[in-house]
Amino acid sequence: MSIFDHVSNERKKEIIGVLLMALALFILVSLFTYNQKNDTVLVTKDPTVGGIFQLFSHKFHNQGGAVGAMVSYGIVYLSGFSGFFLPLFLILFGIGRFPNVKTALVFRKVIYAFVFTVVLGIIFDLPDIGSAETIDLSGFTMGGKFAEVLGKLCFTILGNYGSYILLFSSLIVLAALLTPFKPSDSFFVSKRIAGGIFSRGKKWRELRRI
Repeated sequence: MSIFDHVSNERKKEIIGVLLMALALFILVSLFTYNQKNDTVLVTKDPTVGGIFQLFSHKFHNQGGAVGAMVSYGIVYLSGFSGFFLPLFLILFGIGRFPNVKTALVFRKVIYAFVFTVVLGIIFDLPDIGSAETIDLSGFTMGGKFAEVLGKLCFTILGNYGSYILLFSSLIVLAALLTPFKPSDSFFVSKRIAGGIFSRGKKWRELRRI
């Protein structure tokens, strides 16, 4: 007999929701207090049993302790700044466990924002990928290892210019999905700017003739 047998399914969902939000808060605190020099001791220490025990004597600056340092380093390494979406996803999952709470629309927008950040990270990584330089993933990058792997794949398949065309097109599409912005708006704005420059140039030439 389980101690949760007398608890209703609705109450169980609420408990899960609270736990998910608590986990999200812990991850957020760990990420905000991540220290590149201090927290990376987890991967530079001797991987033997003795080296692992030495970690208990290490003073972590991370407010999540050794666990927070490990979690934040893993998130920073794998996904960079886009890793901040992980606790946001957990919060939305947690809130969604409560009755009569709809998070589908917000969740969809957050997914679009996450993909937008990853695509931006790939764009930032492309110059280093093209020049075969090593990207330091222990510090905050835009998309971490995930963006680096996707960037190398794009560069291999589409080349440099092809990758930029695909990625910037993706950003326009994602911006249209995230905001009231329409792709056609950019053409109208460009047309107005070009028209303004042309009309000013025409007036300037007329003034020079006088």
